[in-house]
Amino acid sequence: MSTPDAVSVEDMSANHSAQRNDIAALYESSPVYQVLFNEDLFENVVRLLLVAQEGRNYGSVASLALTLRQFTHTALRVLWERMWSLVPLLKTVPGFVWTDYAMDDGSVQWHAVVPQDDPTKLALDTVAFKRYSAYVKYFVWLTNDDISPATYDFFEQALSSTKPWFPSLRSFRWYERGMIIKAPPLWVVGSQSLESASITASYFGKWRLVGLVKALANRNPDLRHLSITTTMYLEDMPLGEYRHIGPAITEFLYRCVKISSGVPNLCSLCSCVPVHWKDILMLAQMPRLEHLAIIVFKKKTEDLGALPDLAFQNLLVLDLGLGTLGGHDIVIRLLDGIGSPRLKNIEVSIARVAPRERMVHQLFETLSRSVYRDAVQRFVYNAGAHEADDPSQLATVSMCTLQPLLQLSNLASLSIVVPNYYLKMDDFRTLSTVWPNLVAIDLQQTARNPWAIPVFWLAPFAQFSLKLKTIAGFDVYGAPPGESLPARVLNDAPNPASPVEAVTCGILKASMPSELTGLLCASMSFSD
Repeated sequence: MSTPDAVSVEDMSANHSAQRNDIAALYESSPVYQVLFNEDLFENVVRLLLVAQEGRNYGSVASLALTLRQFTHTALRVLWERMWSLVPLLKTVPGFVWTDYAMDDGSVQWHAVVPQDDPTKLALDTVAFKRYSAYVKYFVWLTNDDISPATYDFFEQALSSTKPWFPSLRSFRWYERGMIIKAPPLWVVGSQSLESASITASYFGKWRLVGLVKALANRNPDLRHLSITTTMYLEDMPLGEYRHIGPAITEFLYRCVKISSGVPNLCSLCSCVPVHWKDILMLAQMPRLEHLAIIVFKKKTEDLGALPDLAFQNLLVLDLGLGTLGGHDIVIRLLDGIGSPRLKNIEVSIARVAPRERMVHQLFETLSRSVYRDAVQRFVYNAGAHEADDPSQLATVSMCTLQPLLQLSNLASLSIVVPNYYLKMDDFRTLSTVWPNLVAIDLQQTARNPWAIPVFWLAPFAQFSLKLKTIAGFDVYGAPPGESLPARVLNDAPNPASPVEAVTCGILKASMPSELTGLLCASMSFSD
């Protein structure tokens, strides 16, 4: 008697499931469902789950992908879009047994038992490999030390050492970890979709770097962002060792201008490889270039031709480094020829040899007559080297030197580092009133015997600079009033609305009193 009842229950369950599926199918086909439950919604849910509880919840996302078919593709795309290890991708190739070994530094290295046959003649099943590699959009190369060298060499030969592994790759970064130098292979830069590349300019891997830059020139002339950086300071960089990379950079810039699919796409270039004037002429023809950070170098026989009209017409950020004073006239010529009225951030750094005062004034004067002088919001000039080609001409910045900078009407941040400066009491009144948008000012001197000022000379900044928050770099008598000004100091000032929050100055113990908090309170009443 139980059999008919059981059959009846099964039939009812089957009918209910069929009815439920029909309703679900009808519901999913409705316009409301298609509008609300779209790919963007699924992606937001997956990304929120992935970063929930301050972690990367890969297991939770994988479980979610199994609950609804719409989540499957989204979860795969989100989980695979960022990759910093090749191990998960190589494990998708079937037929290999993987084992992990603990290294002395606490890291783990993976090893696969590979056949001894010629890798290029093996027929590997790469269906899953190609499927998942197509999801990768951002790849970080960390010297690849989580895979044993033998295992990696096998897969590189078996899969391809030159053809792109990631056909949809948008961004590639190479970070040099410690002293482990292993440049990435060429297959990382083969994708036509590549928009951004960040490379470590390793002194020990310079020839591999040359090959990588040449590959970028040949395969990715439409690149939007290129960064070639080093962990060394400008004064420590062996500039001569990068001369082999210079021609590759020149070739890349040439192809960006002459062989790109349309208007040159390069928007930012940050390079520690010294460039010459001919490279700057190429860069000047890139209308989309907004961020330029380069080290300039002048050959003895180099002719500085004129920049084209509307050179650097959309430049927003400019960071120039000089390894020697030989490139100073290039900097002047470049600043004088920039045609962007929106240039708002300028930084100039000079290493090894300090410029003469005349050279400093010439550079500042160039800024004052530029088309972008009303747009500059941040200016940094770092030339604090103690050595000079003529010690009697060591740069000493005075108000006469700074005078051209007063034309930068929208300046919000000023930082100047020089061997010496000499400013009078009235000069501080001028500096505190000329820039209405000034937020931070930093004037540092690097000479062994710096010229110091009484602390109350800083009072005009608290009185007249209505937006100033930070005062730094000045050498003053005695101790500064701490990292932040007490509220009572601001209350005693003629302008209690002054937003000054921090005063960080050099301390010179001289004949001034040590009770500087009270002294500063009194100094805030500075008036004519």
